[in-house]
Amino acid sequence: MTAVLLLGDVAGTATGRIPLKRPQTAALEPTFLEIIDDLLKVHGGVLAVYPAWSWRGKLAERLIRLARGALATDRVAGVPFRLPPLAIAIAAGRLTALAPRVSPGTLAAVAHRLPEEIIAGACVRSVTNLRYVEVPLRAHLASYLPGGFVVTVAPAGRIRRLSRRHPASEFGALPATPSELLVDARSGDGGWVDRALVPSLQAGTITKVPAQQASAAFWGTRRYVEFAAGGWSPDELLVSRTGRPCTWCEEPISLATCSFCGMRQDAAPTGRRQVQYSARHAAAPFSSSPPETVDNPFHQPPKPVGKHTRNPAT
Repeated sequence: MTAVLLLGDVAGTATGRIPLKRPQTAALEPTFLEIIDDLLKVHGGVLAVYPAWSWRGKLAERLIRLARGALATDRVAGVPFRLPPLAIAIAAGRLTALAPRVSPGTLAAVAHRLPEEIIAGACVRSVTNLRYVEVPLRAHLASYLPGGFVVTVAPAGRIRRLSRRHPASEFGALPATPSELLVDARSGDGGWVDRALVPSLQAGTITKVPAQQASAAFWGTRRYVEFAAGGWSPDELLVSRTGRPCTWCEEPISLATCSFCGMRQDAAPTGRRQVQYSARHAAAPFSSSPPETVDNPFHQPPKPVGKHTRNPAT
């Protein structure tokens, strides 16, 4: 079973959670190594989920590299998300529920596809200080007029002007009918959720959560209504497909680069090198490379030391 570790000021369901704060990096390192070591002893693998924006992403990458080097293991992998806090919370919860059923490599592959299956965004008054979504010039100019915007980050980045005629953004083709909707409306127009967002998404359950510490930094304002919705269960993710073992650590994977040992893979294998992995849609197999919106900072394989590595020549 893989442990899902949530790094950052994000509330969510995971095996563990470590808040990232500056400038306490040096003080955090011994505690982080202790936690990773304990998780490896119990679970055998750790998938660290973290925000891939601002200083939080750089700090998380540094800590993960430190753990892999200091503990001499390739059983620690990082999955960066360029998603707002509530969406990361949903992703961490789904990965935690799925972890007991699949291998670490399969879990990492599912994680890279989650941004395509999550609806995430916010209703904001202005987009002037929005940094993590491309803002066209007309939207900057419209920020000086009465009204607001609905900004979506996933499954695609989009900015729509709100008006009486269009009180909610058109989300386009939704991945699925959301079964769960998380809303943080402590600092914005909470009534917009009931009159516009809920009818638009038709979510099964609606949960209002406390304000996330990192949300204001992501949206560039303290007045926002953040939302995130997921429309699938762990069982829906367990659709049998054909994958392959990593050529170095033999972890079942479906990405061009193994998330754990960092080895780039050769062409698609044939014969007995094929193994089973889990995917979201039978008609839409995993891409041969991670999505463009997700970086893989662990693309170089570590030096083969420790009991979790192997020499491909043997």
